[in-house]
Amino acid sequence: RNSHKAVYNAIYLNELKPVYLYPQKDLEFGINCGLNPSAIEELLIEHPDIKLVIITSPTYEGVITDISAISAIAHKKGVPLLVDEAHGAHLGFHQEFPQNSIKCGADIVIHSLHKTLPSFTQTGLIHVNGNLVDYDKVKWCLSIYQSSSPSYLLMSSIEKCITLMEDKGEELFETYRNNLKEFYNRMEQLKKIKILNPFNNKFFGVDPSKVTISVKGTNITGVQLYELLLEQYKIQMELVSVDYVLGMTSICDTIEGFYRLGDALLHIDDRIEFQNKEGNKGIISKEEGTYLQPKVVMSSYESLHSPIEKVLFSESNNRISVEYIYLYPPGIPLVVPGERISQQLIYQIKKYQEVGLNVLGTEDTEVNYIKVVRN
Repeated sequence: RNSHKAVYNAIYLNELKPVYLYPQKDLEFGINCGLNPSAIEELLIEHPDIKLVIITSPTYEGVITDISAISAIAHKKGVPLLVDEAHGAHLGFHQEFPQNSIKCGADIVIHSLHKTLPSFTQTGLIHVNGNLVDYDKVKWCLSIYQSSSPSYLLMSSIEKCITLMEDKGEELFETYRNNLKEFYNRMEQLKKIKILNPFNNKFFGVDPSKVTISVKGTNITGVQLYELLLEQYKIQMELVSVDYVLGMTSICDTIEGFYRLGDALLHIDDRIEFQNKEGNKGIISKEEGTYLQPKVVMSSYESLHSPIEKVLFSESNNRISVEYIYLYPPGIPLVVPGERISQQLIYQIKKYQEVGLNVLGTEDTEVNYIKVVRN
C-alpha cells in the first residue's frame, strides 16, 4: 500500500486490480516497518493470478525490507519482484550501508539518482535482472512514456555521477559513514528527543543516511520541530509528520553540517519538556495513526469512469471516493478512487489538518469537498 503514486497511475492506466499489503507501524517512532515475507507468501497462495509483486524499500524513513527472502518466495511462484528503491541508489557502496535490491535478487529495481546521489533532478535508472522480465518489452514501454527528445544535460549528469562513484566512491562513503557515526553517537546526549539510530536498531535494516527525529511524548509536535529547525536554525528538513521530522543526508554533506544539525537538536532538547498529563492537543493517537484499510468497492478505473458528484467531505461517510487523499510527503494514499470513505477516515484527515500536515490529492486543496461516485 505504501507505494508511490506512479504505481497507482499504472494501476489505473492498465485497468488492474491490486491486492494491497499493508506495512505494520512502529509504535515508538510512528513509521512504517518493513514488509513481512511470510505475508507476501500467503497472498501469493491466496491469489494465484498475481502477476507482479511491487514493494517500496527503503521507505521514505529508510526502513528496508528483506528483499532476498521476498525475491526467493516470489520466484518460487514464477512471479517477478519489482522494488521501488528510489531512495536507495546509494546502497551497497559501503559495508555498513544495507545491500541494494539488485544484489538481493529483485527482477526490476528503480533508482532515483537525484534523491541520494549527486545528480540532477529527474535522473533515474531502471535495472532489469534475471529472465522473468522481458527486457525488450520494458524498453518498448519506456519508449512510450519517455520523451523522444532526451536531455543531454540529464544524461551527462548521470554519467558524471556514475564516474564519481567508480573513481571516488569508496573514499567518499568512508568519510560519509564516519560523519554519520559521529553524529549518531553525539545524539546519545539527547534526553527528550529520540533519534532512530540505524547502527543500533530493531528493524531488519535501516539506511543510516535518513535521520528520523521523534518528539513523541514531548510538549511539541513534529510540525513545531520542523518550523523551529527552519525558522530559528535555517535547517530544511525533508519530511514532517505528526510526531517526527526526517532529514536526508548524502555524501555531499560536510561534518560541519552534521554539527549544525546536532547543535540545533541539543539546544531544542534543552528547551522542550515531556508531555503533561493533559496530553498534547491535536496529536493523533497510535490507534488513529494506523492504516484504516478502506474497503475496495470497484477499481480506480471503474470509479473514474462512473457518474460523479461533489459532496462535503465531512458528509462523505460511506460514499465511494473518486479522488485520492494522501499526506505529502511521502504521498501514500489514505484512500484510493474506488474505495469507500469511512467516518474514521474523515476524522483522521481532519486531525492531520489540525496538526498542520499537508493533506493533498483532491481538487479542492482544502479538502472541504471531495468527488464521489453518484448514488
